[in-house]
Amino acid sequence: MISICINNYEEISQQIELYLTTFNELIFPINISINRSGSFSTTQHESYNIIFFHLDMNAIGRWDLVERIKQQYPNSIWIFTYSGNNSLRALQSEPFLLNEETLNQSTFNEVFMQAINQYNDLHPTITLQNKNIRYRIKINDIKYVEGYNRHIIVYTEGGKYEAVGKVSDAFDILAPHGFIRVHQGYLVNINYIRVFDKTDVILTDGTKVMISARKRKPALQAFDLFSDLLHYQKLPVT
Repeated sequence: MISICINNYEEISQQIELYLTTFNELIFPINISINRSGSFSTTQHESYNIIFFHLDMNAIGRWDLVERIKQQYPNSIWIFTYSGNNSLRALQSEPFLLNEETLNQSTFNEVFMQAINQYNDLHPTITLQNKNIRYRIKINDIKYVEGYNRHIIVYTEGGKYEAVGKVSDAFDILAPHGFIRVHQGYLVNINYIRVFDKTDVILTDGTKVMISARKRKPALQAFDLFSDLLHYQKLPVT
């Protein structure tokens, strides 16, 4: 699950929250904390993966506050919102920027997915435990995950690993990395999907993973949305 803090004034906070709804419903679960006062306390202790922060260049000490917060949350990815052009000079070294005056769903999606990709680059592994054995696995190597009786089997390029756990918990961790839930008991990495059929997902190695009737529509929507955001090439539908 991605934990996000929106530290903006009310109007832009509502807009960002609305844009995040699509991700929360179709791609991966998001825990959103909103601070509409525009202030941010350096005494807060909740961990955030991504922080949306409005930078008002007319506010004295605003950038000093940013530096203090960055020290408190060194692993957080920052997305700055601003208005006008006078903020660009101070923000030119920041990779993720949203101009509130031109903000729309498309520009939001592009910047947000870039931030998610950077987050994924910083957190590329998952640890599994089975009895007294622990496995550390590269998430990009995971093809799909199968769940049964509070256990999961993680299928990778190098083999399979069994661990204690639930598919729902694995989904919270893996969904931001491009995993979709095609069945109550299966998660699939979209990077390994070759065919999305009516009853099965066929992976690049020929493995078939069952799709449930209830999960097919949201899974297909998530697959299409992820594909669009990651700029996968598509042929026109005829």
